[in-house]
Amino acid sequence: MYINDWMWLDLSAAPSVLDLVAFAIGAAALGFAIWQLSKTQSSFVAAKNALDHTRKSLIKNRVLTVLSGFESLLNRVDAASAADNRHALGEELTQFSFRAHEAVALLNEIDEDTAEIERMLDNLADNVSDARSKLFESPDVQLQVLVGIPVAQIRILLPRVNALGITLQNKSIESIANQKEK
Repeated sequence: MYINDWMWLDLSAAPSVLDLVAFAIGAAALGFAIWQLSKTQSSFVAAKNALDHTRKSLIKNRVLTVLSGFESLLNRVDAASAADNRHALGEELTQFSFRAHEAVALLNEIDEDTAEIERMLDNLADNVSDARSKLFESPDVQLQVLVGIPVAQIRILLPRVNALGITLQNKSIESIANQKEK
């Protein structure tokens, strides 16, 4: 085929042995590339699964850490209250409120069966924040009157929080993930 006196396609030339070898090597290279892509995809899936498992494990460990800290926070609240130290009590109540909100957010990530305790922790965190703000608004009122109800609510909720921590500690990561997906 000639275009402007240039020969673009010579149909009379037959392929040589080197042409056939080059074609075979090209086909083999294409097959190898496809095989490598399939291996890469399966490696990607395995890496993604490992990352998900690690993420769930880290969240579970963080939840267990946060839940186990409530008892020591309650002890510090009691000590500050007994010492009639408004400043220390205010700091401990603030810590409790932050921890409770953190626990709610983390529990929401791992298990939907904790909706009731999440709601209770959220309400308690708000009540504790309100009690903390009243500490400095009413300096003449006794601490037990100002924080007695939220501290009593903490005492009521603490065994449930501890039981949840034990339950989560005994569950495997896969069962927690499966419950979340349902």
